[in-house]
Amino acid sequence: MNRRKPAPVAPPAPLPAVEIPALPKLALTIDEAAVVLCCGRTTIYELIKAGKLKTCPVGRKKLVAVVEVQRFLSESAA
Repeated sequence: MNRRKPAPVAPPAPLPAVEIPALPKLALTIDEAAVVLCCGRTTIYELIKAGKLKTCPVGRKKLVAVVEVQRFLSESAA
């Protein structure tokens, strides 16, 4: 049998570049919250357990809202 080679296919045209504006970060991971608050991960988990810092679960992760960190800092400074 005589097999033919398929005709070459032209690569797709590149998509135009779209600029996406930088958005402010709304939530932090536990590690990021620990860096922001200058403490360790264990301390963050203790604050969460004590109800002083609230989290929102996303899949298997716990995220800390930036406004929650700000609230905690303002209450701690008072």
